[in-house]
Amino acid sequence: METLFRRDHFEQGTYVLRRQPCNFRTEILDPLLERYRPIFEKKNIVINDNLEDIPDEEISLVVDKGLISQVFDNIFANAAKYTQEVENETGNRVKFIAYNRRILKDYFGEGTHGVRFSFFTTGQPIAEGEVKYLFDEGFRSSTAGSEHGTGHGLHFVRSVVEIHGGEVGCIPQRYGNEFHFTLPMKEQVQWLRAHA
Repeated sequence: METLFRRDHFEQGTYVLRRQPCNFRTEILDPLLERYRPIFEKKNIVINDNLEDIPDEEISLVVDKGLISQVFDNIFANAAKYTQEVENETGNRVKFIAYNRRILKDYFGEGTHGVRFSFFTTGQPIAEGEVKYLFDEGFRSSTAGSEHGTGHGLHFVRSVVEIHGGEVGCIPQRYGNEFHFTLPMKEQVQWLRAHA
């Protein structure tokens, strides 16, 4: 949280990046998951972790660790609030969050791969007409129901990801919604060269 109150954010009037190499699994995801695991368990939300397909050393990006940690924190907080039980195709009642990451070759142009972090939560799919507004300041989806919220969280997510040169998105699916953000890997190479 102290990241959000840095003096240079206020002096500049925008988020100011303090980039450093960061291993997403060990420095961000694992600590946040430990914090949220009891909350998910209390709400009977099963966690499906699909991170094993890419070695951790391949996802060591140069980012503002504090701001990106807040992005992940916001997504986990939303998952804890909005994940709902659904009936799957076999008639079983399920309630879970699944997250993974994958490398998208040349996603940001030739030679600039992206790393996509995806988070799926079960529940009512967001209406197609609302998807384009989800990351707008103050917008709340009609699927939010009576859950308390301000509509600022996903806007913050988009702002931080975009100043890192990335993109955000949401894909409604049959049993819930996938939220994702993609960061460019080229930023890492440029930073490492500049700080060698």
